[in-house]
Amino acid sequence: MPQAHDLADWLHEEPAPGAHSTVRLITPLRIKEGGELLRTAPCYAQLMRRVMSRIDQLAHAAQADTPLPKSERAALFAEAEAVNIASANVFPFTIERRSARSGQQMQFEGLTGQVDYQGDMRRSLPWLRLAELIQVGGKTAFGFGGIEIEILNSAGN
Repeated sequence: MPQAHDLADWLHEEPAPGAHSTVRLITPLRIKEGGELLRTAPCYAQLMRRVMSRIDQLAHAAQADTPLPKSERAALFAEAEAVNIASANVFPFTIERRSARSGQQMQFEGLTGQVDYQGDMRRSLPWLRLAELIQVGGKTAFGFGGIEIEILNSAGN
């Protein structure tokens, strides 16, 4: 059985305004925007929307209530819109796999690398940190969307 986690272990961090966070895309990240696969670093708000969608998906599968109802997310998304990309070093990554159902080779594309975000993330960063555990974006069942986060305050540590 999958290991159960208490969200309180993940939702406690409150970085100072002006904090930096580095998000490392350790397995290919697949995010679609307007039906097209994202080929540049995702803005912080795009990432947060996908994290919340993933949380909703897992809550639905577990037949549980989502830990943050959609009606209570406006402040979180407003904060995420104000966070900027300080720097990004992402590149496309393609992996092939054989489909057991169709018997054909399939290619899955995504982004790997890292993105540095800067801004006030007090409300949103704890939710992003949860994505280290649950993965984010498309094809998570294949191991895609694995991220690691490093948080630096405005003093650089």
